[in-house]
Amino acid sequence: MIKIDDKSRCCGCGACAAACPISCIVMREDTEGFAYPEADAARCTGCGLCERVCPFLATEIHPRGKEGFLVINDNAGEREASSSGGAFSILARAAISEGGSVWGAATDRACHIRHIEVRHAEELAALRGSKYVESCLDESFRRIKERLQAGRRVVFSGTPCQVAGLRRYLGKPYRELLLIETACHGVASRRVWQQSLSELCDTKHIDRSEITAISFRDKSTGWKHYSFAVTTTHRKYTMRQTAYLRGYGNNLFLRPSCYRCRVKAAGSYADVTLADAWGVEEESSNACYRDDRGVSFVIPHTEKGRAAVTEMKECHIEAIEAGKMLAHNPCITQSVTEPKGRARFFELFLAGHTVDRCVASAAPISLPKRIEQLLTPALRALGIKGFTNRWRRKKE
Repeated sequence: MIKIDDKSRCCGCGACAAACPISCIVMREDTEGFAYPEADAARCTGCGLCERVCPFLATEIHPRGKEGFLVINDNAGEREASSSGGAFSILARAAISEGGSVWGAATDRACHIRHIEVRHAEELAALRGSKYVESCLDESFRRIKERLQAGRRVVFSGTPCQVAGLRRYLGKPYRELLLIETACHGVASRRVWQQSLSELCDTKHIDRSEITAISFRDKSTGWKHYSFAVTTTHRKYTMRQTAYLRGYGNNLFLRPSCYRCRVKAAGSYADVTLADAWGVEEESSNACYRDDRGVSFVIPHTEKGRAAVTEMKECHIEAIEAGKMLAHNPCITQSVTEPKGRARFFELFLAGHTVDRCVASAAPISLPKRIEQLLTPALRALGIKGFTNRWRRKKE
């Protein structure tokens, strides 16, 4: 029977709950806002299947691919709506064109993040863009298995631990399944996200019932200097910085397992990894990567993944050694560091303080950073870019 004594050893993928043959395991949120399995000991038959599918109890190693690709989607609209270069949309459309379906994280009407199934290309917009919140998988794993057993093609996109959970739950390879993992900084608390959004709506006088879209990485201010955006039926609110994004960037309210990710340590369970091509200007002289609209960094880990990537159409694609780009994107292979301020954040948060207050107390902004924040917008408006980064590096 699955039992979580150490929360850093559970990624919340839900594979155990999906695999239980008598459904005696349910996923419940704890006080911090993360889902954990809860088993009914009185009903458990002791089959052990829940433990066998758990990616955090696995010991095998999965090699990562050494070949990478830089990708830019030819469709400007899809690229603009994507977090990086729009590679996901190309892979997803290929599956849909063959009668398959695509599963990924979307924002529902209540602004919760949950995985949904998409069967039509025009519905892919809901799956584009990063969502910096722990996604609810609900019955996704079981329904995906039904599709695969019926011979349907399926693309699943999720965090590395969600991909690992699905792969172990299925128990065998399926030719029709393409597993895509997105580069993961860590998953944030659902409770913190909902509280933060409520506070933001109060401050901006936004009616939550009128929200039509949320972008955690809106590129209207550029790919490298993205913003948070909320779109309502009346207007779009764009913010360069929010308490939530600052807290997320400082790792204050990530899931405990994100600081010691056993999935990343084991390699990759995916067929393909999708990430931002940070550092692309240093690794390639191609001018097309300098327009600040986003570039995808793609690593195929299996022959199936490589075939899917090399067969991509309607895009600019260039091969590159994966190791060069990984040096600029360490979150693909490494866990983030748990900050000292995490305990302070949740102490205040659970006591009822605002997210803004919790973040300010747990990760106070230094004087040099405050100066940088004041200078950067004005310098960018004057066309002086990169000054504050160079100044900060010199100070360090």
